[in-house]
Amino acid sequence: MEFIAVLALGILSGQVASILFGGYSLGGLGNGVAGITGALFLGKYLAAIFGASVYLGMFAGGVVGALFILLVFSAGESLISKKKSLF
Repeated sequence: MEFIAVLALGILSGQVASILFGGYSLGGLGNGVAGITGALFLGKYLAAIFGASVYLGMFAGGVVGALFILLVFSAGESLISKKKSLF
């Protein structure tokens, strides 16, 4: 049951993070994978730190993790596009 919750909350939180980030997206599958990654790595820690339920921690971890991944990919993409325009 927890595996299904991680998948569902991860995909949902990845899409929410894409909307919060201002429309930058890795596509439906990429946003979902970013959210699942955040939910897996940060979910239980955030639930323990803030004393929330595990599922709320998974959702929050998915959003935070996906926002970080979107930020890194956006920064990398802007650096590559700037280098191409200089030459």
